[in-house]
Amino acid sequence: MERFNQLQELTWKDVRMRVYMINPILADIIDQIDPNDSYTFFYARYSYGDEALVSGKMFLPNENDQLVPFEDSSISQNIKNKIGYNLGTNPMTLVLKNTLDLYISLEKRIAMYALINEGSVFGTWQVFDQKARGNMIYTPIPLWDMTAGARSIFMLPKISEANAFGKLRKKYDLKSEPPKKLGEHWKIFKEIANHPTFEEKWETELLFFSHKWIESIHDLAWYKLKSYLSDAAWGGSEFWRNQFCWDLTFSRIQERRGIRPCPYAADIANHLLAMSVGAVPGFQPLIDDKVAPVRKLMEVFQDEYGSRYAPILIGPAYFNVLQSSKNSIFYTFQYQTALKLSQKSSNRSSVVTDLYNVRSLLNKYIQEIQNSELKIDGTILYELAKKIKFNCYHYAADEGNKMIASNTIFKENKLFEQAMDLGENDKFPKNAPFLNGCIEVTI
Repeated sequence: MERFNQLQELTWKDVRMRVYMINPILADIIDQIDPNDSYTFFYARYSYGDEALVSGKMFLPNENDQLVPFEDSSISQNIKNKIGYNLGTNPMTLVLKNTLDLYISLEKRIAMYALINEGSVFGTWQVFDQKARGNMIYTPIPLWDMTAGARSIFMLPKISEANAFGKLRKKYDLKSEPPKKLGEHWKIFKEIANHPTFEEKWETELLFFSHKWIESIHDLAWYKLKSYLSDAAWGGSEFWRNQFCWDLTFSRIQERRGIRPCPYAADIANHLLAMSVGAVPGFQPLIDDKVAPVRKLMEVFQDEYGSRYAPILIGPAYFNVLQSSKNSIFYTFQYQTALKLSQKSSNRSSVVTDLYNVRSLLNKYIQEIQNSELKIDGTILYELAKKIKFNCYHYAADEGNKMIASNTIFKENKLFEQAMDLGENDKFPKNAPFLNGCIEVTI
């Protein structure tokens, strides 16, 4: 499969119709500005799994269709001058097609931060913050990593059977070993999706705004564009600006009820509540190709790997209880994505115990939030507590621990059924690792 990913410098006239198709409001604002041809964009395409940011450093396709660091000698000085204004990381960018996965690579896990969807503009925080603080920022740039399409993605059934994996290794020249953990699936998907014989060319398409746009953004005549970008940045930071109020509320509840929660359980509980309002993504069965070439990957694992079970793919998605999201999302103990996750106080605790502790703490939070004595009526947290539900799934479910049997999740959640309908195999992988201790966020 040929890449043809070289950067192209384009004008507003060149990209106008594409932008209108995915973000007509932004396109109309730029039309009103009517920028001349010196206000350029750089158009880039990234194949599935390409790492656009590595430790905060931007990677770009060069003329040889190689992804190289921004400062590499194969990147022209013209490009460096025009899109190097955000302290070496990505410039202000519009996603033209598909998605980007922004995350933090920690010592032993991936912390999901944001799934950036088609039509979204990102990279605006530094544009406004640097002007206010003289090129200093709060967040360390080297924390961030970003891929084209989902980084946190895996097959629901196991894909480590030696003979079946050997067939894939031979056809797709795989360098990866059979996966032992869910986090190792992504590299395999990436290798397959970028092999010359893979039948679908899946790409994320981006538009980088050149520095000329940033030079003019504070001009009075550009106030509508600045307002649009400021509103987007402000809205995207709403949860994080108010997080201290949530933390304060949880601290008050612990004091009022004499709770001394395990820090590990408390971090997961807090993350689940953040997932509930769409501040961070969780997991869902994938039913389209927005975050990966899902249908073709399923076909490969059905027809070539020979999966005995429906090759359902699980990947990142959002849920918002306040918008009455119809599709619930999941958190799993087998692929921990919480931004903050304290170490367990004891390695002896089981997943069942951890599930019980998280659920118990969430129930206490919800009960106390509904108590008007906290004086948080009318807040998002108060409204959330009226609707949200958390269902715990585990293989060892019984009446005593009040968990739900993992093998019933297919009947309880229609997305699994829809994902199965994408393929021909109707045998649900009821023993999938993902199901061995997961929490559903729903209404």
